[in-house]
Amino acid sequence: MKTCRTFILVLATAFCVMSCTKSEKDNEQSLSVSPTALTFPKEGGSQTITINSTGNWTGSSVENWIKLNPGSGSPTVNKAEVTVPSNIEKAREGTITITSGVLTAVVRVSQGAGYADDDIKKISIAEFRRLNDSATDWYRLSGEIVSIAKEEYGDLYLLDETGYIYVYGLAPEKDGKNEDFSKIGLKAGDRISIIAQKKTYNGVVETDKAYFENKQAGTYPGIKADKATCGYLELPATSEEDNLTYVCHYDGNGERNYSAYFDTGKRLSSWVCFPYCSSDKNDSRPDSYAYDPLVEQEYQADLTRSFQNRTFDGEEFIRGHMMPNAARGGRRQLDAFLSTNIMPQSSVLNTGIWSSLEEMERVWVRKCDTLYVVVGTDSSESKYQVEDNAEPAKKVTVPNGIYRAVLAYNKEEDSYIGIAAYFENKKNAYVDFTKTLPDTMLMSIDALEEKLGLDFFVNLPAVVGEAEAKAIEAENPANNKFWWQ
Repeated sequence: MKTCRTFILVLATAFCVMSCTKSEKDNEQSLSVSPTALTFPKEGGSQTITINSTGNWTGSSVENWIKLNPGSGSPTVNKAEVTVPSNIEKAREGTITITSGVLTAVVRVSQGAGYADDDIKKISIAEFRRLNDSATDWYRLSGEIVSIAKEEYGDLYLLDETGYIYVYGLAPEKDGKNEDFSKIGLKAGDRISIIAQKKTYNGVVETDKAYFENKQAGTYPGIKADKATCGYLELPATSEEDNLTYVCHYDGNGERNYSAYFDTGKRLSSWVCFPYCSSDKNDSRPDSYAYDPLVEQEYQADLTRSFQNRTFDGEEFIRGHMMPNAARGGRRQLDAFLSTNIMPQSSVLNTGIWSSLEEMERVWVRKCDTLYVVVGTDSSESKYQVEDNAEPAKKVTVPNGIYRAVLAYNKEEDSYIGIAAYFENKKNAYVDFTKTLPDTMLMSIDALEEKLGLDFFVNLPAVVGEAEAKAIEAENPANNKFWWQ
């Protein structure tokens, strides 16, 4: 019996030891990743990694060009996709860190250079603009396509952190045809690398013999809708029944530039509105007329040159800005030359009292914090249509009237005041907006609303209350010294 008890005791001890050993192994954490290194070509792409972990895991990368999907998982969710975009710069390296509890694993990620290892120097656009013209020297440029002026030839505006350049024709390859530009499949918002020579034509600095090297797909910053649903203070009321297209342009920082309510049938915006601050600075005039990337090109006018067949009964109509390009700088100024911001305007009106009014706005904005501006076209009695530069030419409606409604905000007093003006789109004897004007031109916001059947500053009542909004819009601007001193 003693032997039997001894055997049972030994067996129990062994079972205990075996049980304890198994439990300890169950509590051990483990983490491994395969593969531990990924290499991508300059075109980018996706590859899969496997995460072997005994617990939940998370993954991340400090490099914004490396994407991991999903970014977390469990022992049963153990595969993730690593994606990198195409590269238009030099070769680059980064890492992905996988964490599970106290354990970490690292995946190294590398990508080849976006351009060939050759003797062609990569320079900034500002440096390129300062070069002497040359028919032999080649340079490498990269930047974002802001807008495309001529789709059939690859005429576009390229922007980097130092400035912009007009790319006069972009071929898919060296010595290629510009007419083959569409084969590249580029759009506004894409980042590209090109090789080109420098030339100056009629005083305009541009590229010559440019050819495409590489691209990184991007998105043009803006929104398109049937009506405006955002709460911007400068917005008039909109409705889906208007059958107009609402677009809003943003800059690279996500700040709005201008909104437009575009009539595709007239190829003309009903109105353009924008906030204007004293901090808004303008650059030298770029004259970068181009299509609006937010609207289909078939509905827009080709405005790379002045309107054709533009004179009627002795009145010439030229390209007039709705939001002044002088109210903006940098990329925002380039956007001011998009077709949705351009109207056929009497040349005399453009350089006369309309210009005087824009000058007054530059005075007003220095006396307050923000101007909320609406510039619109009245085509209710339109008689004429000018032609654009497309083949065949497209017709653009000439408005019979042009107006402006302005709301000035004083932050210190937390107060708003308003002014409105309406002009027939023709020669005007008045040239100075600081002079007394007839009430057919200078009026309250209420009076302009009644004249046009529109509702300006539709979001103002939510800011100041219904009664206060009515009082602001009813005030006669001729009686407020702010506008005239």
